[in-house]
Amino acid sequence: MKRSIPFLLLPILLILSGCAAALPVVTPAPVALATPAAVTETPQPVAAQPTAIDAPPQADATAAAPTVVVEAPTATATPIPPAHPTVTETLTAGLEYVRSGFKLKMPPATAFTPAQPPADLEGVSIEQTLTADGWVAVISPVATSAPGRGYRTIIFSKNAGKKVMRWWGQVDDQGLASTVVFTGMPRPKSTRVKGITGRVVQLPPGSAYPRYFEDEEGRRYGVITNKEAIQPLLENLTEEDGRVQLWGELRYAVNDVNGRRILVRKYNLLDAAPEEVLARATSQASDQSQGEGGGEVGVAPYAIVYDPLPHTVIHTQVQVAGEVGGLADDHVILRVEHEDGSLLGEMAAPLTPADAGGATFSAILPFTNPPVMSNGRIAVYAPAGGEEALLGWTEVRFAGDVGDKRVVIWQPQADAGIRGQVLAAGQAENIPAGQLLVRVEDTAGVVLGKARANIKSDGNWRVKVTFRRPKTARPGVIAVYVPGPDGNGLILLAQTPVKLKR
Repeated sequence: MKRSIPFLLLPILLILSGCAAALPVVTPAPVALATPAAVTETPQPVAAQPTAIDAPPQADATAAAPTVVVEAPTATATPIPPAHPTVTETLTAGLEYVRSGFKLKMPPATAFTPAQPPADLEGVSIEQTLTADGWVAVISPVATSAPGRGYRTIIFSKNAGKKVMRWWGQVDDQGLASTVVFTGMPRPKSTRVKGITGRVVQLPPGSAYPRYFEDEEGRRYGVITNKEAIQPLLENLTEEDGRVQLWGELRYAVNDVNGRRILVRKYNLLDAAPEEVLARATSQASDQSQGEGGGEVGVAPYAIVYDPLPHTVIHTQVQVAGEVGGLADDHVILRVEHEDGSLLGEMAAPLTPADAGGATFSAILPFTNPPVMSNGRIAVYAPAGGEEALLGWTEVRFAGDVGDKRVVIWQPQADAGIRGQVLAAGQAENIPAGQLLVRVEDTAGVVLGKARANIKSDGNWRVKVTFRRPKTARPGVIAVYVPGPDGNGLILLAQTPVKLKR
């Protein structure tokens, strides 16, 4: 299991650049490599000079080449990853997303050449590092999401004067890119579209987005509406319905197809009859209304998870809350799923009708913590006729099996401003090794500094951590870890938020 960061999560991450983006109804697939934490796949050596974009990693792991340290447990079984997306497909889709969504001039995929991995991405599994025109592209090996689909994590970064532009995302096996987090990127202003002509393409269930609009030049955009009269039409238009004209607002730097989205205010069908399209919507709504509980007419089933926030670190139980729409059932199935596809916890959560339509859910979901820190998701499923449909999810990070280990951070205080060096102190209990790893991290997952802290006989610990100052002020965390079983991976025992000053 990338939809997609940090250890405080996506909304907080997006605060880095003041860019909280509206999420689409269908949440992107979970990101296994979205944060520089322990991952469960087998570490791969990084060749210093790969000879081709899609060349596999070198077999000689003993060669004198720099390697990326991946803090991960030894896998009991190595699954065969899917063949797609390839590195080239990932690079091409990621470039188009950044180019279109942020209106940046990006070099073509063919201009990128092999390079050394960045030093500030400690713990990230890397298959290829490429560079062109000042941009560095880091691409992970293929991983598999819980539904069994392939994806890769991709990171673009570039020094731009006094700041660093960085986009961190994923590309799935359909070639759809989605954002996990970005910092330092431009925020283009919205523009109006008047009668833009193209076709609406519906994407299959489980895709990162529900649909897209492709204009006559082949450019693709996400497409939504906030008008009840237009929603059924967008949900039922297909390529076979031919051309459609759209009027509305074009927004950039949003998490949708190619980073942009048209908010439709008005439409005109050029080849199909509106009544035929709307008749399909009426038929589907009628079918929905036959089930118990009704469901919302004209609304495709979906779920939005509000709690926990994306990429929150969770331990042995988690409070899950959100909303559901277009569902005829009286409950949903909540699952905690590891990035390797294993089920860690499951329960049924009753639905409570909401005044504005739809329904809400809230439950405390217990689960079995993985041995070490790793990634996963909280997924919401709808039971329907004996078959379950995935409605939505949010990515989370597992702290690892803490057991009776306990660490408290007394210093610095939460949200304290720090610059260059920080004194961290606290108390620890039941730490067999007698030593802690203390790191300064930004919420985009970059390790800025680290130090080892020895635990005294009275349980107190204290250490000065010197860290690299970021180009721009941003939120961060002081995080305390211990090694996992047999020294594999890390277990997160405590963290406190701080403000990283320039």
